[in-house]
Amino acid sequence: MPRIEDLIGKKPKKTVVTEDKIEMGGAFTCQTCSKVVSEAEYNRSEYFITWTCPDGHISKVQMG
Repeated sequence: MPRIEDLIGKKPKKTVVTEDKIEMGGAFTCQTCSKVVSEAEYNRSEYFITWTCPDGHISKVQMG
C-alpha cells in the first residue's frame, strides 16, 4: 500500500525574495511601438515594472 506522502507530495517551501529587483515572465507590450516582450523586471523598492523592447524602447508601469 502506498504511503500518503507519496500520493499527496511534499509541500513546496515558501520563496523568500531578498533582491530589490525581480525578473518576471509574461507578455509586456512596448508603450511606444506595441511590440511584445516576454520578460520584465520588478523593482520592489520603487514599485515599478520595466521592460525593454527589441528596438530599445523602455516601458515602465507603476504598481501600487
